[in-house]
Order: sequence, then C-alpha cells, then structure tokens
Amino acid sequence: MDGPIFNGKEGWQKPENIVASVDHFLAATIAYGHIGWLVEETHGIRQTCRSYYMLQPLQSRYAMLKPQEISYGTDHGLVSSSQAFTNGDWRKSKIFVHYPDDLRIWVNGNAEESWRIEYQGAVHELPPFGWLAIGTDGFYEWLRMHRWKAVRPRHLAECILLTAAAHGAALMASRPPAA
Repeated sequence: MDGPIFNGKEGWQKPENIVASVDHFLAATIAYGHIGWLVEETHGIRQTCRSYYMLQPLQSRYAMLKPQEISYGTDHGLVSSSQAFTNGDWRKSKIFVHYPDDLRIWVNGNAEESWRIEYQGAVHELPPFGWLAIGTDGFYEWLRMHRWKAVRPRHLAECILLTAAAHGAALMASRPPAA
C-alpha cells in the first residue's frame, strides 16, 4: 500500500463497494481512536447499525484515553513508530494500540494482506480492514475471516453481535467491567 494510512479510494460509495468501504471506515475510526463517528443512514440502516453496535462498546473503553503505545505490524512482529517510518513498514497500515487500561487493539488497514496476530497463545487472522480488541474486563471484539467455524470467546459474554462484513464476519462479545 503506497501513500498515507487508511486513505480513501474513488468509487467507495458505489453499492458494490459499500460494505468494504464501511469496513475500511470502521478500521480507520478504531486505529485513530475516534469517537462518535457513525455511518450515515444513506448507506443503509444495516451499515448504520453495524457501525454503532461494533464501535460503541469499543469506543467506550478508549474514549478520552491517551494511548500508552502505538506500534506497527511487520512480518517479524511489532516495531516502534520511528522504526516503521525509517524502514517503510508504516505503508503496510498494520497498527497496534495499547491503552492505559490495558485495552489492546490491532487494526489491519491493509487492503490486500491479512495480518496474523498471536496473543496469549491464541492466533487471530485479521482480514483486510479487520481488527482485534481485547480488554482485561473480558471485552473481546474481532472482525475476522468467516470459515464456518464457531467463534468462542474465552469469557462468557453478556452481549454478542455477529454481523456480515466484506471480508468475513464481525464478532463482538463483551461483558461489563468488574466493579
């Protein structure tokens, strides 16, 4: 991927591109730590609802927090922003953000490549514009490739959302923070 991270492409609003464009938008929103962004209803109520229900639980965990660490994904693991800019790895648009409340988010902003994440003994394959968010309160959100296998989060969830995405299925499972 050449150019700036998460740049838009001509024709993104065409009906045949809208689901992939929403995936791209959601990934960029999460990577940049934005809050309050919602897909407009003109793109379909499904896309509006998907953006709300996929973003709101995650955004409520990072809102108003300054990232503790921002790293870039490479073929050999994570590297600092300085290293990524020096060696060009930032162009692959694979970002890891760690927040002070121990929320960890991996966002694959690459339109062509998947990103294999290994965390605490589990392997997660992030499709183009996919993400993985894991919180210490049992929060788990993953936009992943759908391979017709059951996805079972490690913790029992109070809320589960499974929805279609351009490159697979999105799973969000969460439970409220411990008191």
